[in-house]
Amino acid sequence: MELATLSSNWKQLKKTLKVASPKPDSLKRKRSDAPSAPSKRTKPGKKMDSTVPGTAKKVTRQRAKSTNGPLNVVDSEEPERPATSHGTYPATPDAVENEGVSPTALAGRYIALDCEMVGVGPSPDKTSQVARVSLVNFHGHQLYDSYVQPQEPVTDYRTHITGITAQKLKQALPFDEVQSDVRTLLENRILIGHALKNDFEVLRLTHPRDDIRDTARYPKFRAMSAGRTPSLKKLAKEVLGLEIQTSVHSSVEDARACMLLFRQEKAGFEGQHNHRPKAGKGKSAGKKKKGKK
Repeated sequence: MELATLSSNWKQLKKTLKVASPKPDSLKRKRSDAPSAPSKRTKPGKKMDSTVPGTAKKVTRQRAKSTNGPLNVVDSEEPERPATSHGTYPATPDAVENEGVSPTALAGRYIALDCEMVGVGPSPDKTSQVARVSLVNFHGHQLYDSYVQPQEPVTDYRTHITGITAQKLKQALPFDEVQSDVRTLLENRILIGHALKNDFEVLRLTHPRDDIRDTARYPKFRAMSAGRTPSLKKLAKEVLGLEIQTSVHSSVEDARACMLLFRQEKAGFEGQHNHRPKAGKGKSAGKKKKGKK
């Protein structure tokens, strides 16, 4: 789907949802256009990092600015970028491919994540590594979009699905930098996504279980697939009336669809969350269990 069509679909759908009032935030960094140095290959079994503040290792270059504390905002305070004559926060732009951290988009309490993956190793249909990461805010504004340098030789770009090519990955950032950016952006925020376990695995990140809203696990959505995991494409079509993934996938488009699904059923998601037993201290989602693939 072309970015212009994606933006048009998003703007049309969000008219049916309540638009909240603005509040400032602090994402102000753009990526460099210069190619990055090759990343080091990571050994299998590397420990997964956490998005919980104080638990992640320090990095020498931090591209996304940390919130340095919890966000005490309510839904009505979710930041929206108004169009102003001064141009400080321009009206919602189209998605900018491989932009890095958006210089204008505002992060709030809720962030949606999606990844595109390529195949590696002798069984590329079964073994994946992350090749693109996208994050959007509550209003669908692109907060972050980056290609990711391969850590292992790519044996299948899955171009017909992902749109990823070797040429596109020439402008990719090293995995460690992308992981650091994502970890920083997710600190103290509620994460929305579809089958997030897969994204956590390729990003080698964890996130507090109480701060996850997974559209693939929401009972009302699962009922639409007879209790099985519904595809995001099916949910977008049947719940939102939106056609996605009509050609190659877009992680920005898919993240926006996840956020729209969450907004459509927000009361149900939060009601389910409030009645769920609280996770113990340090309990996070995304860690692999022994004996499980």
